[in-house]
Amino acid sequence: MTKQAANAPKYRVFIFFENEDIKKLLRKALKKRGYDISVYIKPERCINCAASEFRLCLSARACADIIIMGRHIVEIKSLDFIERQIKGKCKVPLENKLIISGTFDELDTARAKALGVRIMHMPFTLTELYKWFDGCEERLKKMK
Repeated sequence: MTKQAANAPKYRVFIFFENEDIKKLLRKALKKRGYDISVYIKPERCINCAASEFRLCLSARACADIIIMGRHIVEIKSLDFIERQIKGKCKVPLENKLIISGTFDELDTARAKALGVRIMHMPFTLTELYKWFDGCEERLKKMK
């Protein structure tokens, strides 16, 4: 596990999750890495999902560096949310979006793979989670 140095950029993470235990675990793991964490129950932070009608993201840069979500977010399935973000020109890299679920069927697994989104099945280990964070950090460093 690589922990961010004091002078390293502070990565912004959005968590869209209902389960309090998972949110608590994610907060703890992300805090250890020095990330700036925002937790939501539903995707109201995303401009093209907060509006009742479809909108393009007009932001010049990504609102977050990493997005972690459950299979279902309040009012929308995570894969539908991601598809809406893609259509809306979301700037968060698809590879830095993670769906955590204990019940992903073959159809949704294939759909996530086609979208380029990572799925982490519950139960998962912190080692697995930290390895994914490491990959996110490497991708973000290459983008700067």
